[in-house]
Amino acid sequence: DILEAVTGNPVRFRINNRPSSNDAWVGIYPDGSEDSDYGEEGVRWHWLRDIDVSNAWFPEKSEGHWSIRVFPDGGVTPDQRVDFDIIPKKERWWED
Repeated sequence: DILEAVTGNPVRFRINNRPSSNDAWVGIYPDGSEDSDYGEEGVRWHWLRDIDVSNAWFPEKSEGHWSIRVFPDGGVTPDQRVDFDIIPKKERWWED
């Protein structure tokens, strides 16, 4: 589940049904990226064993289409994927 995805803030998310492998990991991907394009640890991916999967986050990312992908066994074939948009933060929350 995506908890927060706005420009200027970390991308916050929760992983339901965490894989049991100690080698499971999660990555954040810009639209169109291949599963093997995982980037730098801590910036683009985390070992699940090292994060709180109920309130996890990645550093701030640019506006646009992204996905969170969960890899169950240290490989590069995800078993879970959530596509989402990072949108601009509203300066005045009461306006639409």
